[in-house]
Amino acid sequence: MKIILLAGGFGKRLWPLSVKESPKQLLSNLLDASREKKKLSFLYETLLRFEDRIEDLFISTTKDLEIKIREHLINTPFVDVPLIVEPCSNNTAMATAFCIKTLLERFGCSKMDDCMLCPTDHYLEDDRAFTNAIMQASSLLSEDKIVSIGAKADSPETCYGYLQANKREDGNYNVDRFIEKPTKVKAKQFLEDGNYFWNTGACIFKIETMLDAYAKHMPKIHEWMQLPWNSAIEMFPQMENISLDHAILEKVKNMGMILLNSSWCDIGSFERLYQSFKKDHNQNVLKGDVTASDTIDTLVLGSKKPIHLVGVQDLIVVDGADAILIAKKSDKELLKKHLKCRDA
Repeated sequence: MKIILLAGGFGKRLWPLSVKESPKQLLSNLLDASREKKKLSFLYETLLRFEDRIEDLFISTTKDLEIKIREHLINTPFVDVPLIVEPCSNNTAMATAFCIKTLLERFGCSKMDDCMLCPTDHYLEDDRAFTNAIMQASSLLSEDKIVSIGAKADSPETCYGYLQANKREDGNYNVDRFIEKPTKVKAKQFLEDGNYFWNTGACIFKIETMLDAYAKHMPKIHEWMQLPWNSAIEMFPQMENISLDHAILEKVKNMGMILLNSSWCDIGSFERLYQSFKKDHNQNVLKGDVTASDTIDTLVLGSKKPIHLVGVQDLIVVDGADAILIAKKSDKELLKKHLKCRDA
């Protein structure tokens, strides 16, 4: 199985903690204090899960991050892991298509080879459970399925994709439908129904099966994949900017799922970060050199400077390398709007 680690994003919703010079996947694992002390990044944590399969590893990233990632891996066992470098950032449907094209044309892989896409910016409590889930997926690959690793949903999250899945006699799951980032009302309903699971973003498939899915659901990208290499590179920035979830996974009828027996979360926003941390008796999460008096329901991520809070509540305070963010924690839409306008 060829394992492609996706490391091309910037974690824009975590600005100013995550910036282009130090994106989320290169930050230390914020949720695990024992690992954080070792200064292991999310990317390095992910690489370690596959250290016994280093010959099958590839890292997918963009030209903007290529040098940063190569520098990050110097003096590690993973320094020679090949990088698949996209000409520019153009969302995950094109990233996946580019990876498949690269494997087939640059690394001599076969259409019958198994392949896995794996995010590099998630928190995973039990690495062994993740490895077991990958091994379990092989039985579904023989049925020409695209297999997602699903996690048990324990809260009505609106920032995750959901898999509606039914358990089979063999203990695996057939996926009835894929729903990308539902409303809060729908997310609560999914939680009550009990047969909806979070999509972890880890996806396993035979290359031929994914090619067939592109041919059926994204024919223009499939046509791009048949272009000569130089022509494909030139055309890459002009291709549709769309996620793999919307382009393929929401549309295919041959999806399977393996349930991950471990706590998991995608640290994609400050809201999710706050929910995932242990809180003090005033429902505060205080990281760094922080002094708080009469402060409640607040997330503080300090860095080098001392931070003093007096008589405040419901805040997000982030001391980034180049900027400080102070926002009302409960107004998620206003924060999202600000970060979107800033990025534009």
